[in-house]
Amino acid sequence: MDLKNIKIPQLTQEQQKMLFLGVVIFVAGIYSYVKFFWSPISKRIEETQTKIEEVEKKIASAKAQEKRLPQLERELAQLNEQVVAAERRLPKKKEVPDLIYTLSDLGRKFRVEIRSIAPQGQSEKEYFREVMYGLTILGNYHSVAQFLTALGISERIFNTRNLVLAPSSGAPGITLQATFQLLAYQYKG
Repeated sequence: MDLKNIKIPQLTQEQQKMLFLGVVIFVAGIYSYVKFFWSPISKRIEETQTKIEEVEKKIASAKAQEKRLPQLERELAQLNEQVVAAERRLPKKKEVPDLIYTLSDLGRKFRVEIRSIAPQGQSEKEYFREVMYGLTILGNYHSVAQFLTALGISERIFNTRNLVLAPSSGAPGITLQATFQLLAYQYKG
């Protein structure tokens, strides 16, 4: 096929106008299709793909957190145990009955007679209160020393101040009277 020999017929002015109008209508149709159909749909597709990617990231993050859940639950249980232990050592409220029970129990255990327990006020610190009690106890030297040691290492935090030891002329086996200030601590939180 020889392209040089192809003759293009001459178009009349009316045909040229119709051809031009057809091309304009075709271009306008393509433009309208792109502007009012293709472009909005493409934009929505991109927005939807972006949303899908965000959701997939959130799902991946949630799955990673889900894998950590058993570890976090174990850590929470350990922390709760530590809180319970700390509250036994440093209670939030005055627990005078518990204090009297602890002192009486240690007194019986180490054969120490508790003569008096008298509240002496409290002192505010930044995170805790020092609640002070005056104590007078009777016993032999070793039993008083064991009582004070047991008090110092008991589960609840105690401290002693102003210890005064004096000989006692009481019942047989009671050779020492100890007077001191007992400090019991209370958490302010």
